[in-house]
Amino acid sequence: MCRSTQAASEPGERDGRPGPRPGPETVVIRVTGRVSGSEVPTLCAELGARIDETRHDGATPVEAVCDVAALPADLAAVEAVARLHLTARRHGARLHLHDVRPELRELLHLVGLGCLTETAELPEEPG
Repeated sequence: MCRSTQAASEPGERDGRPGPRPGPETVVIRVTGRVSGSEVPTLCAELGARIDETRHDGATPVEAVCDVAALPADLAAVEAVARLHLTARRHGARLHLHDVRPELRELLHLVGLGCLTETAELPEEPG
């Protein structure tokens, strides 16, 4: 559906309705190497804290990107990805995977988590 656009006005400037929502903020987490079951709760706690910290106003949309380039394709990786996905959702964010290797992509599709394997781009580093 196409819409014509006008210059954005400040909220309430013309008609009392809120202005456009800001774009999503991005939280990036990198998982490197083999992940043990005992490390997954720590990864999830870190992701949840970073999402909450990024959504400081409670309304800013947040997208979480997990770089899994160095993650081997095994059941521990599937558990880690599944729990990170659940953590992101519980904190009101969406999880996307970045740089998914073909073996891990196939395994995630096999267990019903293929929706997470869409390609996600990492934000540029400030600098």
